[in-house]
Amino acid sequence: MGLPMAGFAARQSGCTGVHDDLYAKALLLANGRSTVVLLCLDILWIDQLLTKAIRNAITDETGIPGDNIMICTSHNHSGPDLDDPECSDWVPTFQDQVVGTVIDAWQSKTEALVGVGSTNVHGIGVNRRGKNIVDTSVGVIKVERGDGYPDAVVVNYTCHAVVLGPDNLLITADYPGYAQRGIETALLKKETVALFTNGAAGDINTGHSADACGIGAFTPGRTYERAEELGTRLADAVLTVLPDIGTRDDIELGSVRVDWTADYRTDMESEEEIIARITHLEEFLASKHGEHDEEWTQASIELMYKEEILENVKEANAAEFWRRTTEVQAIRIGDAVLVALPGEVFVQLGLAIKEASSFPFTFIAGYANDNLGYIPTAEAFAEGGYEVATARFAKETGAKLVHAAGQCLQSLA
Repeated sequence: MGLPMAGFAARQSGCTGVHDDLYAKALLLANGRSTVVLLCLDILWIDQLLTKAIRNAITDETGIPGDNIMICTSHNHSGPDLDDPECSDWVPTFQDQVVGTVIDAWQSKTEALVGVGSTNVHGIGVNRRGKNIVDTSVGVIKVERGDGYPDAVVVNYTCHAVVLGPDNLLITADYPGYAQRGIETALLKKETVALFTNGAAGDINTGHSADACGIGAFTPGRTYERAEELGTRLADAVLTVLPDIGTRDDIELGSVRVDWTADYRTDMESEEEIIARITHLEEFLASKHGEHDEEWTQASIELMYKEEILENVKEANAAEFWRRTTEVQAIRIGDAVLVALPGEVFVQLGLAIKEASSFPFTFIAGYANDNLGYIPTAEAFAEGGYEVATARFAKETGAKLVHAAGQCLQSLA
């Protein structure tokens, strides 16, 4: 208790309790020719170093190649902040738990049937930039032991896990937690494990302003009741389509990973300029003496932007050639391919990857293996807004990411 929570700069303290548990869940599939691992974690995101450490530890224990291990996060804003130094003593425990989950799966392999399907759900994800673009598709992977009941269900859906806001100080898995528990409860007879992967949800949340949220402004409806309602809606959609998904005992498995380079933005101000502006904004806000008028709101929003941009500039200045090497990964499971994207990718980019895919089912796993922050479309850079202002990388980054994903899909096909 008391450790810092991830996702909202406006939070005033660390966690004060646990509303519902967070999980590390692993699905391991092997067909005699290849083995793939899908790890699903109820946290905000994961960085390159931790991904590499987890992959290496799993490889050492099982021999499974690191390129065959995909680490997905739900982008949960009500979990521990692994990037905060105050959490550093807990991170090794976290890593051991995650690695241990895969080792347990490796040691308890059993015969299985696997099938893939999809459906749609409405009324959960909203484009918070006012666009009429969302991804309503729900990807489903069903694993059963032959008696018709699922042993595991993987759910893929595109929406920020942010029903609960910065005023929430309890640990929770948000709406994806409710969705997973809803599926598991309905299929309790066979102790089904439900796993959740998020999509290209950079501009998709449950219907509130990023600016208002960033400064801690109250937004109605950000309650546990609402999280349960949306999670239940997602669970019901999955449970409805589940019986229609056929399964087979021999499926193709495969994995490929592509390294690519993202260029930091060159249009950011200098550290000195940003620090001077931050100082001015802080002095102005102090002079308001708690008066929260329109000037206070605008200054608070700008201060939030500048503080994030300052960290981005520091990161870019420390990077060799103002570049960052990252990855895109894809795992094939029968007729489906999961494409792992390293950050908060705008939904249009995810849809473009899906449209170009030759596979019957293509699921986007955002917030996976690395964290590049927001990756908007090139067009969005002309529009501005929170996601664009705080994006670390050049406007061409989205196109480069789509290209790298295309390489992975072609290789697997």
